[in-house]
Amino acid sequence: MFTILNIVSQYLSYINIESNIKGRIYTVLGAIGDLYVFYIGYRFTANERYVRGALLLLAAIALAYFCYLNFYYYFSSKQPKFDITPVIYKALKINPQVQEESKKDQVPYNGLSNGIFDSQEVMPATIISDHEEKDNLKSIVRDLVDNNIINLNYGNKTDKQISKFLKHSNRNKFYALDEKMIVPYFEMNHQFELYVGINEAKKYKVGRLKTIGLSNIESIDTDKYQIFISSVILSGGPHKYFGRSEVVEKNEDFNLEIKVAYKKTS
Repeated sequence: MFTILNIVSQYLSYINIESNIKGRIYTVLGAIGDLYVFYIGYRFTANERYVRGALLLLAAIALAYFCYLNFYYYFSSKQPKFDITPVIYKALKINPQVQEESKKDQVPYNGLSNGIFDSQEVMPATIISDHEEKDNLKSIVRDLVDNNIINLNYGNKTDKQISKFLKHSNRNKFYALDEKMIVPYFEMNHQFELYVGINEAKKYKVGRLKTIGLSNIESIDTDKYQIFISSVILSGGPHKYFGRSEVVEKNEDFNLEIKVAYKKTS
């Protein structure tokens, strides 16, 4: 029996199957194997080999518990009532989501920036946008999707996987935009108006600088300082969060995280 399960497992390893589907297959195979262990344990007990039979039955019960968890993880969007994995993680000081969570915090460098600036001379900035400029940002997102630059598919994760991620992480939202990204093209004119797009030919005005750091843009002395756009990062948008018993999706607007660099004029 176990030889057959091992052959099936090896066969699946050679096939390119989505991880969630493969997990479901392994869960079913594991349940079948567990039933076989139950049967062997019962036969040992029936033949008065109680110690070996009891050990096999205990092992089968433990395996049945983990099959129960896997069925919830791969086949349901609900949380199991008796999940001891957080206790195990805490006891062993394991956080299986740390690597994935830190990855989502990182902004991949794709060569799409206005150069490298001294971090001491870079500050966050905000923009103010009217209704048309907000619609322009939506058009930019559509261009990014249509050109396969970004995917809004929650990193190909199912609701069950998202639910587990949210449960074991410090986040309360999981965004459809799997990773923040630096937009392909951005520029700012002398009126501090910001233009963004997939390239210069398809750029849109998305707003005007409102603040740099804690200072209002109107208070910046342009005779003393030159202002440059350092990076424009796309973030936010549709996301999912954990409701009372299942994952819920909510649509929100995308945001632009802007950083500017400054230089004193000579």
